[in-house]
Amino acid sequence: MEHKLIRSRDDSILAGVCGGLGQYLGIDSNLVRVFFVFLSIFSGLGTLIYFLLWILVPREDQAGYPNGSVSNRLHQVRDDFLDFTHNPNPKAATWVGIAMVAAGAIFLLQALNLPFLHWLNSGVIWAAALIFGGGMLVYRALKG
Repeated sequence: MEHKLIRSRDDSILAGVCGGLGQYLGIDSNLVRVFFVFLSIFSGLGTLIYFLLWILVPREDQAGYPNGSVSNRLHQVRDDFLDFTHNPNPKAATWVGIAMVAAGAIFLLQALNLPFLHWLNSGVIWAAALIFGGGMLVYRALKG
């Protein structure tokens, strides 16, 4: 069976990008969500990459259809977004809340400028996130 990257319909909060990436990589989609949250908070790249994947990666129920035109994909994004705004996923508020708490805590600790937290910066946080994420991927690969 061919292993393709698709946007998940079942494991979806907004567009199914993180659910599809989690399936494709064989890891928990919540780890992918945490990665995108941190990437968005610290550089804004998470949001850009998410929207690019939303446009470029087909949805699970349309994976076999050659809807390669950019116009078709943009119409699908619009339809997905309208569906999300009319029928929001309850988990979305949880993830937005997690992102806000994480960003607020980090920014507050940096703004306090406490001497014993001088090492706390985005470089340290990114290094820790990459080590954790890479360790999880290695663990999953070795586990089977």
